[in-house]
Amino acid sequence: VEVVIERVNLRDEAPPPAATVTANLTAPLLIPLAERIATGAIPAPEHLVVSGLLATERELVVAAYSDAGLGIEESLASGEWAALLLGR
Repeated sequence: VEVVIERVNLRDEAPPPAATVTANLTAPLLIPLAERIATGAIPAPEHLVVSGLLATERELVVAAYSDAGLGIEESLASGEWAALLLGR
């Protein structure tokens, strides 16, 4: 197993390609990334774990990543927060 941790400014840079990506981000950052994946500007990971999003934003994020070819595999919620496991 190889673990690589990189920090990038997702507004300006593409994340490095990886089989599994984790992101603790809110919907205003996650949705533009989904749009970039959908257009082929950045490669889609096999699995994407997102947390740090508000439960009220969940459906917007699920829809955006569905359009990008990543479907929901698991969803968790705790109070007003949600986390998703998305995959190809």
